[in-house]
Amino acid sequence: MRWDRIMLNGARPLDVVHFAALALMGAGSLLVWNLAAQARWFLMVDLLLMAVLAGLMAGPLSRCGPATAATVRMVVSIVLIATLFAQMSVIVPNLHPLTYDAELLRIDKELLGFDPNSSIDFLHNRILTDLFSIGYFSFYFIPIAFFVVLYRARSFEWIERANLAIITGFYVSFLGNAIFPALSPFRYVEAETQLIGLWFYDHLHYLVDTLEPHKFSAFPSGHILVAAIVVILAAKWRRDVLPYFLLWGAVLWLGTIYLRYHYLIDTLVSIGLAPLCVWAAQLVPARLCGPASQGG
Repeated sequence: MRWDRIMLNGARPLDVVHFAALALMGAGSLLVWNLAAQARWFLMVDLLLMAVLAGLMAGPLSRCGPATAATVRMVVSIVLIATLFAQMSVIVPNLHPLTYDAELLRIDKELLGFDPNSSIDFLHNRILTDLFSIGYFSFYFIPIAFFVVLYRARSFEWIERANLAIITGFYVSFLGNAIFPALSPFRYVEAETQLIGLWFYDHLHYLVDTLEPHKFSAFPSGHILVAAIVVILAAKWRRDVLPYFLLWGAVLWLGTIYLRYHYLIDTLVSIGLAPLCVWAAQLVPARLCGPASQGG
């Protein structure tokens, strides 16, 4: 059977990836059906989201212009990422209750020759803690900032490409979390020196902890993976914007290690996965989908 006969008119590669992610998450809910009461609700939510996505492709997204389609798909991506990440917080601990923190910490020690969780204590001061807290929290705005830059340039084809690559990065990190669940160093290891900020650290730390219910998401680091993908996309799109996103990503990476949100190996693997995600996103052929929406 030909794919173009069964795909809905107006579907794009990004929609195919979303459908695949929703199907996999629904399968995860079925696997923990008897272990978690929330699983039945998750499956219903996944089916509802698939229906909504199909309705958008068959209706509005098949007729609207590229600017509107790009905006709607970005909003859909944000909703799906937040929803599926919340589901991971229940599915992963029930599906794979063991964690790999001990192995990740051992790898860090072998790579560096020392324990990074205690050896950087000499760097700690309140101002630096606050600054890195702000930098780490700013992760949520990195992909949005890149989309804004692309939107202002009216580069709608690049918005679609960037959205697909970034979403691929998120879903790859979810898959890694499910296979190698791990807590972050600050949850697994009691630090000799507790981080103390001036004004922002406690509030931002609490806010991040609230916004990210999935606690077994250390490996790989979704934050670093997505930031690295944005840096690669910026380099491919226009080199003049690259320094801004490169600096932003570097601050995020340093803050991630300093604040003990991730092991060093988490971040190195994420940086290595970033170009693979950009490449893999190009493997979802547009011919699997219906014709792109027309209009200005």
